[in-house]
Amino acid sequence: MVESVWYPSVADIVAIHDDIVSEYSDTHRGMRNRGDIEFALNYIEHGSFGTKPETIHEKAFHLLRLLVANYPFVDANKRTALNTTVVFYFLNGYRFSYHAEIRTILKRVGTDETAVDQHETSSYLCSHVDQLDLAGEIEAWRDDLIQYGIDQLTGDSADPMVDNLQPNSLLMSTDDTTESSSPLDEVMNEIRRELVLRVAAADRDSNREIYDALEHE
Repeated sequence: MVESVWYPSVADIVAIHDDIVSEYSDTHRGMRNRGDIEFALNYIEHGSFGTKPETIHEKAFHLLRLLVANYPFVDANKRTALNTTVVFYFLNGYRFSYHAEIRTILKRVGTDETAVDQHETSSYLCSHVDQLDLAGEIEAWRDDLIQYGIDQLTGDSADPMVDNLQPNSLLMSTDDTTESSSPLDEVMNEIRRELVLRVAAADRDSNREIYDALEHE
């Protein structure tokens, strides 16, 4: 049973997708159905029709599966699903170290979802992750993220509340439909989103050959 889990927002996933599109000139921008993204996130957190993914690896499997199989975007669904799953693992304290075989899994999900064995794929995910020091990883980016937040909030001066933020506070996600109650709430959302995008970009940079190959699959 997973006690406390960080979940991405729809806006997080759209932002990851937009960054991927910007890196590939032949990849088309656009969303087909926002509801498919909302369903994927709701399912991994709350389940549906009496079933609910419980372990972090089951949640990762269904996040990957639903973002590929339901084609919420015009293009780059496999790349977005993979990148989002990496971020999901990272911000829950795991590093997903996949190899070229992930392309076969993604292709299978995209062409015949019913043929994909949940237990087998979840086991693959489990066997390719290692726990990491999440607080330490975030701390390495802390100064840059704080400066980013300060620039967003004031443009030129520090805010002591932003300056004293703790790593765990960066993982607090807000509902996409909820208006922030203050400029500080807004800047905290901006900092959290920037962390998500930095983790996603680092994964793409480290696994560029796989992302390049997925562009044509």
